[in-house]
Amino acid sequence: MNKLCRERSEYTHIDPMFNAGDADGLALQVTGMDHRLFEAATLGKVELLEPILEENTDVLQQVTTNKETFIHIAAGYGHYELIKFILIRYPILLRVLLSKANLAGDTPLHIAARAGHLHILNLLIGCAKNSQSSSWRDIETGRAEATEIMRKRNRKKDTIMHEAARNCHLEIVIFLIKEDPELLCIINDVGESPLHVAVEAGKLDVIEEMLKAEHCSYKGPNGRTALHAALIYKKPDDNRRTPLHFVSAFGLALVLSTLLHVSIANPRSYNCETLRKEISYCFENQLESIESYKKKGEVLLVVATLVATVTFAAGFTMPGGYNQTDDEKVDKHEGMAVLQKKKKFEEFVAADTLALFLSTGTVILLVRLQLMRGKIPATITYCASQLATALAVLSMIQAFMAGVTVTLDKERNLIYPICLLGYYIYVLAYVLHFGVIKLLFPMSYRWRLPVYILSWMNRHDPSSGRNDFSMLFRYNE
Repeated sequence: MNKLCRERSEYTHIDPMFNAGDADGLALQVTGMDHRLFEAATLGKVELLEPILEENTDVLQQVTTNKETFIHIAAGYGHYELIKFILIRYPILLRVLLSKANLAGDTPLHIAARAGHLHILNLLIGCAKNSQSSSWRDIETGRAEATEIMRKRNRKKDTIMHEAARNCHLEIVIFLIKEDPELLCIINDVGESPLHVAVEAGKLDVIEEMLKAEHCSYKGPNGRTALHAALIYKKPDDNRRTPLHFVSAFGLALVLSTLLHVSIANPRSYNCETLRKEISYCFENQLESIESYKKKGEVLLVVATLVATVTFAAGFTMPGGYNQTDDEKVDKHEGMAVLQKKKKFEEFVAADTLALFLSTGTVILLVRLQLMRGKIPATITYCASQLATALAVLSMIQAFMAGVTVTLDKERNLIYPICLLGYYIYVLAYVLHFGVIKLLFPMSYRWRLPVYILSWMNRHDPSSGRNDFSMLFRYNE
C-alpha cells in the first residue's frame, strides 16, 4: 500500500469526484502532500492517521498541488469517522481547515455537499458553530463565523446550496434551508440562484422544498427566472409529464400558447392520454362570463338585423329598375331586371344574397345565445356570430359596389372613387379584426376556437371524468 501511495505521489491521481468540482478540469495531484497522509485520507483509517499526527500535527495543513487539504479528500470520500477523530483531537485546527479553499475555490463543505455526504456536512457545520468558550459573545461569534463559512463561494461563485441543488441532494437542501435560508438568495457568477439550478436539474422534490422557504430567489441568467428554466426543461418526469402538462393545468394560457408555438413538449401524457383535458381547463379559465357574452350579443343582434333588413329590401329594388310595357302589349320579360344580363348585376345578386343569409343566420345564433347556460357553448356561439356578422357587412358593401358599378357603367370618374373607398373598408376590416389580433396574440387567437370546441367535447364526454388538474399529481397511477 505504501508503494502504491508513493507512486501516486509521483504521478497524477484522477478521481471523478474531484474533477466534477475543479474549475479548470485539473485532476488531483498529491505531490505536495505526505503520501502516508494521503493514504489515510483516501482509505479513511484512523489507525493510519494517529502515528502521523503523533509525529507532527502540522502535517494536516499540507495541501496537494491543487490546494486540496486532508479534510477536502476525506470529505469527498465520505470518511465520517476520520473527520470526527480530528474534531475530537484538534477542533481548533479543524475550524481553520474548514475555510481553506482549493484551486477551484471549493471548501470542504463544497466537496461534501457535491458528493451528498449529509452526515459529514452536518459535522463540519457543527464544528464551525461550536466555541470552546461558554461566553455568549464567543458563541455568537462562532455562529457568525459558521454562517460566513456556509455562504463562502468558489471561483464560479457557487455556494454549498448550489452544489446540493445541482446534484439533487434533497436531504442536504432541507438541512441547509434550516441552517441558513439566506443561501437560497445567493446567485453565482452567471446569475443563477439555487432554485434556478434545481429547476435545470429537474428534481421536483428539491424545487418544492425550496419554494416552501420564505426567502427564495427566482433569478436566473440574462434576466430569466426559474420559470423560464422550467419551460426550457424538456425532459418528462417518471410519469412522462412535461412542463406543458403543468402549465396548461394551472391555466397559464399565455405560457401555454408560447409552448405550443415552439412545440416544446411531447403532446401525450404518461398514459397516452392527450393534453385535451389540461388545455381545455387552461383556456376555460380565460373565458368571460356568460352574461358578458349575452350583452355583447345584443349589439351584434342589432347590426345583424339592420344588415338583414337592408339586403332584403335591396333584393326587390334592383339597380336599373324593371322592364315595363304598355297595357296593350305583352312582353315575356316584363317585371324582369333591366340590367340582368350584365356581369356586375350577377355579382350584386350573389353578394346581396350572401349578406342576407349570413345576417339571418347570425340573428338565429344570437337569439339562441340568450338561452344558453354553458360557458363554452356561449363562447363558441358568440365567436361564430361575430365572424358571420363581419362577413355579412363586407358582403353588403360588395353588393353596393357592384350595384353602383352596373348602374353607372359609363361614369368611370364616379366608379373608381366609390370602389376605392369600398376596398379601403375591406383592408380596414382585415387589419382591425384579423391582422392586429394575429400580430399581438398569434397563438391565442389561432388556438381559441379549436380549444373551445375541445373543451366543450371534454365536458360532455362521460368517460373524461373531472375536468381538473389533480391527475397531474397522482404519481401512483
